[in-house]
Amino acid sequence: MKQVGPTAAGPWSSFLAVAPGGNVFYRFTVENIGNVPLSSVGVTDPQVSTVSCTWPEPLPVASPSQDPTATCVVGPVAAATGTTPNTATAAGTFGGTTVNDTSTATYATTGLTIVKSVAESSFTAIGNVLHYTFVVTNTGFAALAGPVTVADDKATDESCPAVNTVGDLDNFLDPGESVTCTATYTITAADVTAGSVTNQASAMAGGVTSNTATKTVFVPATPPSIGKAFSPNRSPSAA
Repeated sequence: MKQVGPTAAGPWSSFLAVAPGGNVFYRFTVENIGNVPLSSVGVTDPQVSTVSCTWPEPLPVASPSQDPTATCVVGPVAAATGTTPNTATAAGTFGGTTVNDTSTATYATTGLTIVKSVAESSFTAIGNVLHYTFVVTNTGFAALAGPVTVADDKATDESCPAVNTVGDLDNFLDPGESVTCTATYTITAADVTAGSVTNQASAMAGGVTSNTATKTVFVPATPPSIGKAFSPNRSPSAA
C-alpha cells in the first residue's frame, strides 16, 4: 500500500493537498497476505527512488496472531504544480514465481485567489459608505473545504455565501469555483483629512490563504480657482 503525507511522520492517506513547492513524503507498506513466505521483496516506483528502503528476507506470512508488515518512508519531494498520481509496485518471489501488487497515492497543489473591487469611485464626507466586492476563486488543483472567509483591515462586516451554493453544490470550493463576498466601510474624519482610504483584504478556505488585494479610494481633486481683475474706469491711452 502506498500513501502520501506532509511530513515523515504523516498523517498518511491516499490523497494530499499541498502548496506548490511544499514537502511531499511517501510511505510504502508491504504485507504478505499469501500462504508462503516471499523472498527478494522490493518496491519500485517510477517517480520516487526507493533505494533507501530495506525489506525483510524473507517476508513472513500474515497470521491471525501476527501481522508482519514492512514499511519505508521516502521524501521529501517538492510538490510540482498540478495533480500528481503516483503508482508503486511491490513484488516478491516463491519457488521461482513472482507475485506483485500496485498501489497509487496522489497529491494536488492548492491555490486561492481574491480579486477586490469597490462600487464608489470617490468619497467626499464623513459618513460616506464604500461598498466592496471580493471574488474568491479556487485557482489550485485540490478541493478546499468551506467555509470561505474574507479578512479586511478596514471593514468589519465581511460576508461570504456558503460554498454549497455554488458549483456542484457540495461543501467544498472545487478547482475553478468562485464565491462572491461583500463588505462595507464608513468614511471617518481621518479619511477625509488624509484625502484617501486604502484597505487590504485576503481570503481563506480549507486552511489555504489567498493573495492580498488592495484598493484605494480618493477624495475628488478640487479644480484650481481662476481670478480675473480689471479697472472699468481706466481711460484709453491718448493717441
